[in-house]
Amino acid sequence: MHRIAVTGGTGFIGSALISALIERGGTARLLSRAPSAAQRAPALSVVTGDLDDPAALSALVHGMDCV
Repeated sequence: MHRIAVTGGTGFIGSALISALIERGGTARLLSRAPSAAQRAPALSVVTGDLDDPAALSALVHGMDCV
């Protein structure tokens, strides 16, 4: 299954998207300014940061299949 990087994953739509991805056997990596707000699941990893942080974006997309 795909490895997918997600921004906005702590919001209403993003959290539903992550749940659906994991239910279908995928793995997800989430970019979040507040990692404590993120769901917890073995197939989910969280990168702390913001969209204007090049290092966080690089960590988010490294090794992923799509964004």
